Amino acid sequence: MTIWEFTFAKVYNYSLISICIFVSLLCFSKILFALRRNQIQQAQRQQGEPNSGLTPFNIARYRKNVTTAIWVQITLIACYLPYGIVIAVITIHESSPFLDVMWELTSSLVCLNSSLNPILYCWRIQEVKQEVKNTIRQLFCLSN
Repeated sequence: MTIWEFTFAKVYNYSLISICIFVSLLCFSKILFALRRNQIQQAQRQQGEPNSGLTPFNIARYRKNVTTAIWVQITLIACYLPYGIVIAVITIHESSPFLDVMWELTSSLVCLNSSLNPILYCWRIQEVKQEVKNTIRQLFCLSN
């Protein structure tokens, strides 16, 4: 798109990133509200009927998954928001050498997000961490 019109590409990038961050935050908010609702429902069930025959909702596992999603969300915003701000400033004002450097730095930060997500998943999800360890062990065994 930059071949056709650089300004159009900047506006397109800014709009697309803004929409993606908004949708991501909206989905994440729905997850948090669902967690809160399920916590309240589970507390009410435990007070009213201790053994009603219903399968108990694993609130601890769900909370851990939501916490992992929070970390991924924070990383996404931390990596994409500076880029979106720089693109917005460049779109509104003329480009300058400083803004060009900022654009390059924030573009690198956007790319860094893709590298940080697997690290977050390994840190937060035990099953992923175990599979990574198994894969590394297999790689070292093959090289010997």
